[in-house]
Amino acid sequence: MLRNIFDVAHSWTARSNKKNRPEIDFRKGVSFWNDSVTESWKYCQTYPENLVICEYEKLYSDTPEYYHKLLAWLGVDFFSENENYFEKTLEKSKKLREKSRENSEEAHAYITEHADIDTANKLAEKFGL
Repeated sequence: MLRNIFDVAHSWTARSNKKNRPEIDFRKGVSFWNDSVTESWKYCQTYPENLVICEYEKLYSDTPEYYHKLLAWLGVDFFSENENYFEKTLEKSKKLREKSRENSEEAHAYITEHADIDTANKLAEKFGL
């Protein structure tokens, strides 16, 4: 799953503040994200038919089409339990989107300098995102 790095960093900082664990702030989020996109890129070079990359923001959008496409790729039939899960997840996502998602200037500068945007862009391009 490919997620916007600025949202990832904000989530890690929010978790850090909520759990009073400063060691898991935006810097750790950027590091984790970089490792994830790098490993995904390596894997898709080796096993392209066994990997699909989906966008976090599209998966949790207001329409189920993207969710249906992912289920189809996985070979999972869409049924009422899927629909219920999707609806519950969508409600949670809507609540989260209503909250402010801005990073501090320090976090923004760090992300701009350290995030592996090039690899993420290669993944997005390869999977038509």
